[in-house]
Amino acid sequence: MRLEIKIEDRFGNPSVPREWFLVPFEEIEEAINRLKDRSLTNYAYDPEVASLRLREDGWPV
Repeated sequence: MRLEIKIEDRFGNPSVPREWFLVPFEEIEEAINRLKDRSLTNYAYDPEVASLRLREDGWPV
């Protein structure tokens, strides 16, 4: 899910970021740990359940 937010820059001009997403902090920590142990490529983020899932054949495409 993308975070819907409007932020003003230092000149007061509104900006709507498109690259921010809502991800539970625990999932970010898990992704960092899996990046460190080199297993992250075996996982993909599933936004329907808001967690990392072990990749299965054909998921995600």
